[in-house]
Amino acid sequence: MAYQVTARKWRPQRFHEVVGQEHITTTLTNALQSGRVAQCYLLTGPRGVGKTTTARILAKALNCAQRLESPDPCGECPSCRAITEGTSMDVLEIDGASNNSVDDVRELREIVRYIPTEGSSKIYIIDEVHMLSPSAFNALLKTLEEPPERVVFVFATTEVQEVPDTILSRCQRFNFRRIPTSLIASHLEKITTEEGIAADQEALYLLAHRADGALRDAESLLDQVVSFSDNVSAQTVGDVLGLVDRGVFFDTACAIAEGDGARLLDLVGAVVDEGGDIEEFVRGFLEHVSHMLFTRVQGSAAKLEVADTERTRYEESVVDTAEEDLLRIVQTLMELEADLKRSLQPRFRVELTLVRLAHMGRAVDLGRLLTRLAALEAAVAGGGSRPVSSHKPAAAAPLPVASVQVPATTPPPPQREDGPGGELAPSGDVPPPATATQPVDTAELRTHWSRVTTQLRVTQPTAGNFLEEVTRMELDGVMLTLFFAPQNRFGMGLVAKAHDAVSTAIEQTTGYQLRIRCSLDNDSGGSGGGSGGEPAADRPQPVAGPDRVPSDPPTSPAPAPDKGPGDDLAPPVRAVIDAIDGELV
Repeated sequence: MAYQVTARKWRPQRFHEVVGQEHITTTLTNALQSGRVAQCYLLTGPRGVGKTTTARILAKALNCAQRLESPDPCGECPSCRAITEGTSMDVLEIDGASNNSVDDVRELREIVRYIPTEGSSKIYIIDEVHMLSPSAFNALLKTLEEPPERVVFVFATTEVQEVPDTILSRCQRFNFRRIPTSLIASHLEKITTEEGIAADQEALYLLAHRADGALRDAESLLDQVVSFSDNVSAQTVGDVLGLVDRGVFFDTACAIAEGDGARLLDLVGAVVDEGGDIEEFVRGFLEHVSHMLFTRVQGSAAKLEVADTERTRYEESVVDTAEEDLLRIVQTLMELEADLKRSLQPRFRVELTLVRLAHMGRAVDLGRLLTRLAALEAAVAGGGSRPVSSHKPAAAAPLPVASVQVPATTPPPPQREDGPGGELAPSGDVPPPATATQPVDTAELRTHWSRVTTQLRVTQPTAGNFLEEVTRMELDGVMLTLFFAPQNRFGMGLVAKAHDAVSTAIEQTTGYQLRIRCSLDNDSGGSGGGSGGEPAADRPQPVAGPDRVPSDPPTSPAPAPDKGPGDDLAPPVRAVIDAIDGELV
């Protein structure tokens, strides 16, 4: 017997042999057993999924003389053999693309009147029925709605949207699905086993992926590979079909995760040097990253339609990869795939995209970050403890200061002063507070300072947090100067902006009505060019603490402390890192 291609040799001859279309074969077998056979069936779906094959099996089943209890045709009777060989007078297959005129339909209407000659029914199979002209469809309506007895029409099409609604309403429609990759690979394994062809599982899955749900395409690709070599391996499939080795995709994903741009360029260069297509590389890598994302989301690669050996590699490759990073890579590759169609330099475009992905770093979930900050502020406002960053120096508490009599008159509001201390004072248009007549005891004020900060957090949570960083304070009349360490300049600015709220918190806690200004605590005493503070001998000295030890006046300037990592960051960045208890690496 002459050689037959695999797609014809292994064409299903019974309903249970149709791969991946159980929802259709079950319906048809039940209709045959119950005698509820319609006058017209419309089979629609992508190419190579079994539409014409199912139509032929249905025709055999309707005319099979030996079909008793089973809905499947016997395949041995004269009617079944004639239909298989294409010589049956009762089954007419028509190509809709070449018989699409009104005259063709008129001829069809004439011949449907004749009774069957061999079997019990006459079956008319019109393939690619969407190619009929509108006039031809209209001419077929009456015959389709009221066909002669024992006449069955079976339409097959890949473009069901082109079929008029008047035709659809007269048919039973069956939607064929794309066949899953695992079923195609399993069917190819059965074929290679029966044919005595050596084939590994990874190679069969490559063929199944390439077929994109069409079993006929996979069988044709298998014939092509077998003609090249009797040993069907992944390397053989890649050489014949021009596929990129899947190991390259794992290496590419690893290089992106490590930020190794040079390695990425080498990988792309190797693919091109071996004759690989750059667009095929992008499509394959996009599919690979999609598998990684699926594995990461599912927590396992068990549901991936890949070989068993590759499932383990996918699970290992996503251990240290975040979902956000994979989503970003997939989105970028999808945009790249669309851009390559109109790019004049596709290789350069691919290299540029991969290097940019490698240098973008890890993604940060902004939603989680904001949620954490909100929880931190809520905890602080509720009196909870505030987390302290390991990078922030401990604030030193000031020594108790002798009580000072507040004068009866209020001095004019201080303005911003430019000096070495960089003072920040409230603007001059703020009305002065009421004059205090009782003496202000700064020692008592310091004792109640934690209550002041707690009270401030109710209305100004952020300023309340930084108010704890006051190193010492000075009182000049009703003007209370709060000193901050130089590295807390950002926090000092926030407290200065909230000076009214600080004054209100002090008044509600201690009863003192004071004005607030802020200054940096420099080595010279931290006056910062202040306006007429106390004499140096009368100024309060900082209290001894973990970071401050009382000592005699220095005889020489103290050496500048060594800068730690991140000390040169901008104050807003430093504040965010401290707020989330972050670490600069």
